[in-house]
Formats: sequence, structure tokens, C-alpha cells
Amino acid sequence: MSNHYHIVLHINDQKAMAWTEAEVIERWHQLYSGNFLTQAYLVGKDLYEEQLKVISETATIWRERLMSISWFMRALNEDIARQANAEDNCTGRYLWKPSVVSTATRQLSLRQFVPDKLVGSQV
Repeated sequence: MSNHYHIVLHINDQKAMAWTEAEVIERWHQLYSGNFLTQAYLVGKDLYEEQLKVISETATIWRERLMSISWFMRALNEDIARQANAEDNCTGRYLWKPSVVSTATRQLSLRQFVPDKLVGSQV
């Protein structure tokens, strides 16, 4: 079937929690433009204490989003929707049936979820 996909994801909570605020912001900026405060922070501009507090709060939210499978799926589906809208020459939200299924796989082998012919191969 060509209207769905399967993804095996691993969220490394410990590694993500160890990122500095600057690392979180840099990773977010790889995906999104951020805001004027975070852009100023990364280039080393002098900021007021209140601005640094806002940046810290923003980085906390962005870290949670970067660790979220739901947020990842949202971003992935947004890109697919934009492509589909461009192909169909329309605008607005591209509606798929809400059929996202998430399964936690802690301590389980990848081999349990991926056919043998795909394990070890580049997909």
C-alpha cells in the first residue's frame, strides 16, 4: 500500500537531556527558524537576564518537542501534506485518516519489528 509508512524510532532520553540549551536551540534551528531571541543568543549577542530566562523556557519546550514522537510525526506529515497539496494544486490542511499508531518498544530487539531482510541493510 502506498498511502502509509512504517517507522522504527528510538528516543535517547539521556542523551537529549544532556544537551546544553545552545545545543537544543541549534538542533531546533536546523528544522525551524526559531525566533529573534534564540538567533541572537546563538550569535553571542549580549542579552538581558529576562531575555535569557525566556530563552531557557523556550529551550525546555523545544527539548520536549525534539524528544516527542508525536511532534516528529506532526512535522513529517506536514511536509508530506505540503507536497500533496502542491501536487493537487490546493491549499489548506491535507486530511489523512487519523491512524497514527505508536508502540513503545523499550528493551526489545529491532529484529522483532523489522523483517530479517531489512535488518542490517540500508533502507
